[in-house]
Amino acid sequence: MPKKSIPSPFDSTLHKTERSAVSILVHWMRNIIDENNIDLGPPDVETVDKKRKMPDTVIYRSKRSKKALCVIEAKLPYYDVFNEELKEDALRKANRNKAEYFVTTNFRQFIWWKTKKANDPNLTEEQQIIEKFSLSEIENVDDIEQVRYKEPIKKALNDFLSKLYKVSTGVEQVPKLAIDEFLIFRLQEKIRVLSKYYKILIEEQCHKDSKFARKLKIWFVDQGWSFGWQAVDFDRAAHQTAYLLINKILFYNLLQAKRPNELDILEIPESLTKGSGLQNLLQFNFKQVLNIDYETIYTADFI
Repeated sequence: MPKKSIPSPFDSTLHKTERSAVSILVHWMRNIIDENNIDLGPPDVETVDKKRKMPDTVIYRSKRSKKALCVIEAKLPYYDVFNEELKEDALRKANRNKAEYFVTTNFRQFIWWKTKKANDPNLTEEQQIIEKFSLSEIENVDDIEQVRYKEPIKKALNDFLSKLYKVSTGVEQVPKLAIDEFLIFRLQEKIRVLSKYYKILIEEQCHKDSKFARKLKIWFVDQGWSFGWQAVDFDRAAHQTAYLLINKILFYNLLQAKRPNELDILEIPESLTKGSGLQNLLQFNFKQVLNIDYETIYTADFI
């Protein structure tokens, strides 16, 4: 009886999971370390049981050491790279392995954290993060080995590993993160992730509700665009929706800080579990602003 072949994580006929995509990153990192003679231990993918949501990657302090230097945790590209669950999982494993650093990634971005600072509740995330690296514009990890994604990812991994070695050995100082640049990056990431959910909702609603579809077409015309039921059209509507909502929330917080006696602090209770409840909460707060002014920002149009 012929032996059953074991499918490779690099087999393009299979759908890749977080685990198989992380295995590819590990393979590339090992090659980078060897080719550039970087004295870091070859990264390993940790074996996990069925109850664990993702594997983690451990990079060791040197080729001769089994002491963990950095732990890497991954989520699929549609996740926010600052996802709280992702960060907490990575921090917990960094503490367990006594790793000085940890990384959170969604295969689009690499966020490099200092474990000791991440354990300090008095420090902001901007103070906990050492540096960020842009990997690619990938949307689906099935495509990770396509040249347009593979090459920029490998370049970013090379930059990260070189920097990790130099900082951990004291050859270079810890880089200083530009706070304004980081804020813009955080906002762009939030808009990107939120728009993914909006795209699904808008596309489904268009196919279910012809009245909604007509209103969306009219809205496109008002913006000077044409609507052709293409993926790019739903992307555009979703991105604009997310952008406008985040703008309203940011402006509300700035205005509330200036007028604390007129505007309530915008807070989302942990007990809130329904989208309709969140919508009512936001509309209630935004209506308070309309009672002052700012109709241009807070008057609800179709989108």
